[in-house]
Amino acid sequence: MLVLLFCLLALYFSYADQELGKIRRKKQELQDDSFEQFATLQQQNLALESKEQTKLQLQLAEERNRIARDIHDNVGHLLSSSIIQLGAIEILNQDPKITEPLSELSSTVNQAMDSIRASVHGIQEKSLTLSQALKPIVADFTFCALTIKGEPFAETSLEQNQIILMTIKEALTNVIKHSGADQVLIKFQELPAFYQVQIKDNGKNLKEIARGMGLTSMQQRAEEIHGQLHLHQNAEGLTITLVLPRKDQNAENSLS
Repeated sequence: MLVLLFCLLALYFSYADQELGKIRRKKQELQDDSFEQFATLQQQNLALESKEQTKLQLQLAEERNRIARDIHDNVGHLLSSSIIQLGAIEILNQDPKITEPLSELSSTVNQAMDSIRASVHGIQEKSLTLSQALKPIVADFTFCALTIKGEPFAETSLEQNQIILMTIKEALTNVIKHSGADQVLIKFQELPAFYQVQIKDNGKNLKEIARGMGLTSMQQRAEEIHGQLHLHQNAEGLTITLVLPRKDQNAENSLS
């Protein structure tokens, strides 16, 4: 009888030990899962913060570019006109009494032009690169598979970058709204005389594609900086090709 009691106790303690081991393992698994979930959540939060920060930087860069463009188009042109008019007045002036004041005024206006030029260049230097500006656009596009071939250009001007980004945004919006595509390719190609960007999709709704594109606006913007925009449709889908000169003369002569 005593032996049987010991056997039962041994079985009980063995069972209790097994159950305790299961509880410990379950607790460890829960701790491991919690740690993994916490680590994953941290990574997701960091990725989201980085994405939002990049978006904010892009918005700030776009606003700086708009301000710089407004300064150039308005104040810069007015100062340029004033310099030309003052030069003409100095040449025609026959009154020695106003020769020196005219010279001082001309010098002041030229200094103002130099200051405006420096301010515009300073604003532009703070803008994002094409690669940085492209990241949130690509990250937000989850409609279908998106492949990028080639490296975003590093030496394009701010105006060129704006045209490139606008074209890519419009093309991706068109894919979502009209094309019915399930694959998109963005290809960057740097050639001796020009930069080329192609956005290809395999959408089949050709009539809807033609109606959906804000093509006229993009073509006009490209032509303003001596570029070209072409659209080609066939049974395989739509290809948008943007061609921009390697050296933008408008940018080089800005405020000069």
